[in-house]
Amino acid sequence: MYQPGVTEAIWHFAGYLHLADELARARIAYEDFLREQNITAEKFGVDPELTSIEPITFEGMGANAPHDDLPYKPDASYDVKIKIKHDADVPAADIPQPAQVDQVQEFLASLNFGPGMVEPDYYLIRFEGGDQKWIEIHQSNHLFSSNYVNVVWESGIADLHAIDVEASLASMMRQAEEAFPESYQPEGQTGSEILDFFIGHQEEIAASGEAPAQVVQGVYVDGVLQEEGVEVKLDLFDEDGHREGAPPAMPRPLADEEEEDGEDASLTNADAGALEPVEMEYEGPYQAAAVGGKIAENSAVIVDANEACGAMVVMGDWHVTNAIFQFNIYMDNDHVSVAGAGNGIGQLVKTGGNVAMNRAELADRALFDDEINNRGMTGFNWEIETVHGDFYDVKTLFQENHVSSTDITVQSMSTANYSLMVDHTGQYNLISLSDLGSSYDLIVVMGDYHSANYIKQINIVEDSDYVMSASMAADGGGQSVYTGQNYLLNTASIHSYRNGEYQDVTDELENFLDEVENANYIQPETWWEISGAGSTTMNVLYVTGDYYDINYICQKNVIADVDTALQIFSPDGEGGGQYLSTGANTAVNYASIYDFGSYSDQFLGGEMYEESMLVQTSIVAGDDDEIQYGDADELASELVAFVDTSGGVSHDDDGGGFVSGADIASGGDVLGGVMT
Repeated sequence: MYQPGVTEAIWHFAGYLHLADELARARIAYEDFLREQNITAEKFGVDPELTSIEPITFEGMGANAPHDDLPYKPDASYDVKIKIKHDADVPAADIPQPAQVDQVQEFLASLNFGPGMVEPDYYLIRFEGGDQKWIEIHQSNHLFSSNYVNVVWESGIADLHAIDVEASLASMMRQAEEAFPESYQPEGQTGSEILDFFIGHQEEIAASGEAPAQVVQGVYVDGVLQEEGVEVKLDLFDEDGHREGAPPAMPRPLADEEEEDGEDASLTNADAGALEPVEMEYEGPYQAAAVGGKIAENSAVIVDANEACGAMVVMGDWHVTNAIFQFNIYMDNDHVSVAGAGNGIGQLVKTGGNVAMNRAELADRALFDDEINNRGMTGFNWEIETVHGDFYDVKTLFQENHVSSTDITVQSMSTANYSLMVDHTGQYNLISLSDLGSSYDLIVVMGDYHSANYIKQINIVEDSDYVMSASMAADGGGQSVYTGQNYLLNTASIHSYRNGEYQDVTDELENFLDEVENANYIQPETWWEISGAGSTTMNVLYVTGDYYDINYICQKNVIADVDTALQIFSPDGEGGGQYLSTGANTAVNYASIYDFGSYSDQFLGGEMYEESMLVQTSIVAGDDDEIQYGDADELASELVAFVDTSGGVSHDDDGGGFVSGADIASGGDVLGGVMT
């Protein structure tokens, strides 16, 4: 999955929508205002530019002075010079305009000059509202699958593996908790518990008197800050879905239609003795088994534009927490016994090769490089939403995958190609939550502002296997055994888009806020003195209490893949080759938070407490492999004890499925006893 492409598309859409809406509203209202002025100007033959100037006053004269100073005489013509003074400290302009006196007087009267501005029919309305959100989503998958192929329970094969799966997983979970900073560990799995944690955590930081923790912005891979512009390759999958470092694809026989087309996908003896699909023919039957390959993946995106606004005022303290925690923990203790009496080709045994990576990005950016200044176009109408009390914008996402599988397989058929793929299953959680908000032009918080963007990711993999592979074929081919090669990846990003500067609360701003709460109308110039942000109709959110803006993502993958796999190739087999893979599990978490704030001015009446935290850890709980290269006859005699020769299907109380070599050779259903 290419997650960055999806989230980038969402981000651009969110930002573009807000700006388009804002500019469209400003343009329509402003152009309607200009159109009315131009119609009046054209009616009296006056230059429309005269009416498009910002609110004006006459220097040294009242609004009706032209009526007194210019005597009326029918058919008389005067050279009228009007001197206009701009309120916005623009240099004065002399505009000569030859016109009929009665037309000039009628035009000036129609402009209806007030004390410093032109006043069309504008309005201010108040109502209770507020676009509050409380979103809590839990996604959980639990898969328990134990598969048994050709198992003789009386042989004691189930006792070869001494792993206590539950105890092993519990031990790794404890290690993850111990590595987690206690002060950043929320308790509980509900939105209210998460909110209580952040309130207490942020208030504790404020009361401590110490500077909050800070992390340098940028991209980190396994705890190392990357150079700007340098990207570490994380997507290790090719176009065919094969992962770099994983075992080669399980071999398959050469199909008749492929032979006719001249294509060859058969087996060969590779230089190292491995059985790998290449373009060379391979004579003789083989045994191949892929036991493992579980997938657990979580993907979550939050786009929070509910606080995207032109300007924001916080009269209390402003608390900000941006934190990412990533943990990979795995155990891979394998026992491998392999022996062959073939034509001298050695055995290829690959253990380990596990990949555990963490990538995180913390980025604070301004939406615009240049200052926004829409003065002269904003604040003509006011729509004020009032929230009496606290405001809540809380989004919590929980994703979990639990995949547990204990497989036991035995392959003993030596007269045909025997391919066995067991339990290649996957569990996925996917969610994209986009909150585009109400496009507020101004948000006022009279109390404290609590903001938190938090991502927690955990991958736990238990992949301890017991493998025995013996070939007594005189002309036997190579033997290939792959254990391990698991892939654990966490990738997370928090992008905050807001103006990074904070201004103090002035007397002018406090007077303005009093008008927001009580006045019947607010003059546009009052707002222009404070900020250049906004729209013609100001959409205002006024919160009398505190504001809680929480985005929380918690992701966890747990894979238990404990396998016992046995292969024995009899002396009757010709050129018998063996391939066995028991690992190659994949646990991946993707998470991104895009948090939008003010694109222009921010005013703060209290203190600013801004912290960022990043923890990236990969823990190897166990990686002790035991590899034994033995004598084929000795290992085969040991394996024979676990092989059933009855040629039938067992019906034991344990529910184990049995598929004999005779059934497979005669066209039986291979999968009939695989998934139980």
